[in-house]
Amino acid sequence: MMTIRLDDSTGPSKETAKGKEKTVFKCTICPKHFPVPSKLRSHMRTHTGEKPFRCEICNKSFGTAGSLKDHGYLHNKERPFKCTICEKGFTKNSALEDHIRSHTGERPYECNICKKRYRTVVIHQKIHRGEAPYRCKHCGQEFKMVQGYRTHLKHHKNESSNILTNKSAISDRARLHKEEDVTIKTELLE
Repeated sequence: MMTIRLDDSTGPSKETAKGKEKTVFKCTICPKHFPVPSKLRSHMRTHTGEKPFRCEICNKSFGTAGSLKDHGYLHNKERPFKCTICEKGFTKNSALEDHIRSHTGERPYECNICKKRYRTVVIHQKIHRGEAPYRCKHCGQEFKMVQGYRTHLKHHKNESSNILTNKSAISDRARLHKEEDVTIKTELLE
């Protein structure tokens, strides 16, 4: 973990915008700046990796108290941000805003690499870096595109709804999987 001191170099400076002078606190690592020192200190945790706010339920740590509060909604199943169109609930207002774009079709973000437009650009950028941001929680397979991931999840849903009870059905299923070059666990055959 990197240690960064807030010293005179991160102190206030004056900026002029629209003829008005205001005090800002600049990050020494990236070009961001903040109106108050506490916001700068919170931001610096993104560079240092410091996460002083810990969930008492699962011990996961967070860089801000707000992130911890948002995380708490996952444990108590609360979804305070509701879509006015379909009533779907979200733990964060930003997630609700992204969701509303699925109704309106708005795509405000343009990828600076391929110039395609998206409702949210964060996941798309991972694809350009060679990352596969979608991982199956059942088998661990990774996917670059959400469409492939969703199709894959349907296969797991179909498998769980087609529970096999006799050996002949298991043999038929094994033959089908062999044709698809998929390994069947031996526990199913016993």
